[in-house]
Amino acid sequence: MMMDDETVKDMIEKAGYVDGLRPQWRDSVDVIQSIINLHNQNLLRDAGYTRQAHNQAAEIRQHWTRVLQG
Repeated sequence: MMMDDETVKDMIEKAGYVDGLRPQWRDSVDVIQSIINLHNQNLLRDAGYTRQAHNQAAEIRQHWTRVLQG
C-alpha cells in the first residue's frame, strides 16, 4: 500500500498527538510569557526593585527573546 507524500507528511507532523489536543504555538507562547512576566515581577518585588534585580529580569527577557528567535 503506497501513501501519497501529503499523507505521510501529515502523519509525521501529528506523530504522538491526538488531533485537537496539541496546543497551538501562540497559546503556548502566551502561557510561557505570562509565567516569565509573573516571575520577573516577583523577582523585582522580592529584591526591593534594586538595579541587580532589574538586571536579572532583563537577562531573563533576553534569553526568552532568544528562544523565540529560534
